[in-house]
Amino acid sequence: MKQAGLDRGALRQQTLPFGRRSYGFAEFVAEDRTVVDWLQGVGRADRHHGLLVGASGVGKSHLMLATCGQAHAMGLGVAYIPLAERSALAPQMLHDLDAHDLVCFDDVGAIAGERAWEQAVFACYNACDDAGRLMLFAAGNTASALPLELADLQSRLAAAVVLRVNALDDHGLTEAMMRRADAGGFRLVPAVAEFLIRRFPRDMHVLAATVDRIASLSLAEQRRVTVPAVSGWLTDGLLGTAYD
Repeated sequence: MKQAGLDRGALRQQTLPFGRRSYGFAEFVAEDRTVVDWLQGVGRADRHHGLLVGASGVGKSHLMLATCGQAHAMGLGVAYIPLAERSALAPQMLHDLDAHDLVCFDDVGAIAGERAWEQAVFACYNACDDAGRLMLFAAGNTASALPLELADLQSRLAAAVVLRVNALDDHGLTEAMMRRADAGGFRLVPAVAEFLIRRFPRDMHVLAATVDRIASLSLAEQRRVTVPAVSGWLTDGLLGTAYD
């Protein structure tokens, strides 16, 4: 994300990443669809603020972006703020986000101990709450376990509906990678997906990036995606570092 200064127009442009790769609910694999069903109902009047909770790599950002995409398609105003990339932003840029129907803060735990950011998110929460706007947060832990210094922000997050995202088993990871490949325009057979699971961290960030890299290599070399092909790319160092 490039430096945006204090231009709120630039913030709105950067916080709507729908021109990049699609992040849809159809691509997301979940053993329990409860969280997906809740997020797909963001346009309903009875929705409360939500807090997506789960370990790194389970798909919290994917779900948040899918929710943003659906809301955007419904004609709602959306702001998505990835707090892990806050070095490219400034706390003052959160002013007036209550003009949006849906405001999403990804990786809220990243600002723990940064007073200016905690106060800015707290002020934004209050403004959105007063305006009747919906807020969605994502974090590695529930509010009480986040090392936030601002108790008032922690209490606001504790009032949100907890939406727990669990890690997938091998079958789920295989299905998720196959859907990722389908969305990227190529077929990934189960044997290749299982090969990757045995050799890379069980983290969908890593696995999804690897599938995307395989798609690029397959296209560039006009080569079918088979276990021998992927093994060769891995040996040549073209797929990053495996742990096996």
